[in-house]
Amino acid sequence: MDDRDDIRNGLNEAAASIDVGDLELARADAHHTSSRRRRRVRVGSALGAVVAIVAAAGIVVAVSASDEPDTLVTADLVETTPPTTDESVDSTIAAQPTAGTRTVEVIDRPGVVGSNAGTNGAPEYSEWLVPWRDGFLAGSTRVPPQPLPDKLPDEVVALFPQEVTDLFGGNLPATIDEATRMLSEAGLLDEVTAVIQANPEASEAIYGAPNTAAPALDARFTTDGVTWEPVEVTLPAGATYLSGVATVGDRLVVSYVEQEPTGVDGGTDRFSVATTTDLTTWSIQEIVAPPLSVELPAGVVRGFNTQGLAVTESGWAVTAFDSVQPDALGLVRAAGLEPPGLTEANGFGVGIDPTGIEIQYGDDSETASQTIRFTWEELGISPEVAALLTGQGGNDSQVWSSTWDGVARAADVPSAPGQLLATSAGFLQFTDRTWFSPDGFSWTPSDLPDPDGHVITAFVSGDGVIALSTGSAGSTDVFRLDATGANSELLDVTGLPSVSQFGFYSQAAPGSAMVFDGGQPPTQSPLIVEVDGYRLSSENAIFELTDLATGEVIVSEDFSRRGPDDNSNFDFGLDGITVTDPASGDVLVVVANDVLEQAEQNLFGGSSEVQYTPDLWLIGSADGERFVVVDLDDGDGFGGPIVVATNGNRALVLTGDRWTAYDMS
Repeated sequence: MDDRDDIRNGLNEAAASIDVGDLELARADAHHTSSRRRRRVRVGSALGAVVAIVAAAGIVVAVSASDEPDTLVTADLVETTPPTTDESVDSTIAAQPTAGTRTVEVIDRPGVVGSNAGTNGAPEYSEWLVPWRDGFLAGSTRVPPQPLPDKLPDEVVALFPQEVTDLFGGNLPATIDEATRMLSEAGLLDEVTAVIQANPEASEAIYGAPNTAAPALDARFTTDGVTWEPVEVTLPAGATYLSGVATVGDRLVVSYVEQEPTGVDGGTDRFSVATTTDLTTWSIQEIVAPPLSVELPAGVVRGFNTQGLAVTESGWAVTAFDSVQPDALGLVRAAGLEPPGLTEANGFGVGIDPTGIEIQYGDDSETASQTIRFTWEELGISPEVAALLTGQGGNDSQVWSSTWDGVARAADVPSAPGQLLATSAGFLQFTDRTWFSPDGFSWTPSDLPDPDGHVITAFVSGDGVIALSTGSAGSTDVFRLDATGANSELLDVTGLPSVSQFGFYSQAAPGSAMVFDGGQPPTQSPLIVEVDGYRLSSENAIFELTDLATGEVIVSEDFSRRGPDDNSNFDFGLDGITVTDPASGDVLVVVANDVLEQAEQNLFGGSSEVQYTPDLWLIGSADGERFVVVDLDDGDGFGGPIVVATNGNRALVLTGDRWTAYDMS
């Protein structure tokens, strides 16, 4: 990560309002918006947590703790001085053998510390890490700094304090990064940020200069994590940001969505998978989404993107997400319904439900003093398009697959964004069941290794798979499966801590090791609300509705056990939570959002943030028989990226700003 990333966040967040679409409102003040969203979704934490867990295979780091279920964590690099070795696991936390389990050998393999990020040619930041030839290939996209215009209009200059004008002396620096640094050092950044938030014309003028420089890929190669060298990788045209990177043999494979719009109104209806053996010449397969059943009006966009690329010697598979999203402000303006005072800069939140859209806004970005609602009919949106916008057929995920020289098509597997894994026998996907396919097209379901739990994540080990699954009492069980996901065997891995079912997880596939969070997130008291003779309680993933007169629990659901197609008697809408009778289908009670938010304020003391420092661990096995288990040195808290890859018996790990290699032989 460049140092400029640290100094650009203030202006970037403040000026994000020049973007077109729903992001105008959601990002008018990114920090406060995300904070509010975390507070409001606490009552629906199980839903967010389950989604984050099954999606973790396609991202570098996923956060899915019970208190912050819907957050992706990005963090700046932390400067630490690494020790010469990592200590092996403390025997005092060793798990006791359990009846019916097989104890495997845990080998003592202290890590060999490599270069710190930015030294000896080591990358400062790594978005992905894959085995390549006799070593490892790491890469990340470098975005050129946003330029400033040569001159701002006089009416925009007049909006800022004289101290700002004097600082620049009539000559703007070349980039917004440089301007941000100067403002920060002068103690003027907060004032400038406030002006930009309150004046969209200032945002537009500052960010109006086109950034013609194309992002570039920074690729580095190493055999040991100590010595690095740059590698020239010529990506296909349009492959600016890679959603997936994987290797098999001498073949490097990437998946991506072109940044230039190819779909309707700024959206996209296609993605690509490209492969190379020389890092220069690519064979590209472009996949176009099937046409929608309705034509999208202006202000409604289609997004098509991928995650979880998995590759075998025969072909590839990815999970593709097809969504339809509204540009809330654009819709309101097009219908001539824009209320006084609503601008790109003071939008605070947007929500949709089957009846329409709700916009929260205020005089400043910290206070949502106004709430306005519009029905789909008022906005001129047909019932068919409204159904797509509210997720009824417009937010689908499918597994797409192809042989290397074949035609890609959507696979015959239920729409569920579970972890996708390539094994020696084909492909595996873990959702509410285990799905196996020898070719990526035809899939066969079977039970999970623990039918009462769910697979947190899994990695390939020898000719089989190691799966970490939730167990009883919040523990994590380790199973060994064959390459088809069958014949599960419970393992006793000595020294492995009992961890929460949610946490940080590094990208697992296609390596033979992973990094996970072995800490225990802070516990919270259950959220309890009493309305109209009923008590609604929410604790972790369990929601219950109790009749206060009789004490009978009428509805109880554990959302961590629900399948993607299971119905629920708890409906989370803009108005609040609607609970229906499971026998009659009649509405029992509606718990309004203001009641829920007041209960949350009482429970959390007015704070939506829960401080938590993860405890990072490494688990790996090259053969499924001998395991490396290491309590990683987390340094000064958690910071920076986590990536891990294996090449034969070697595992290379980046945690924060330190590269470390482990021998798993």
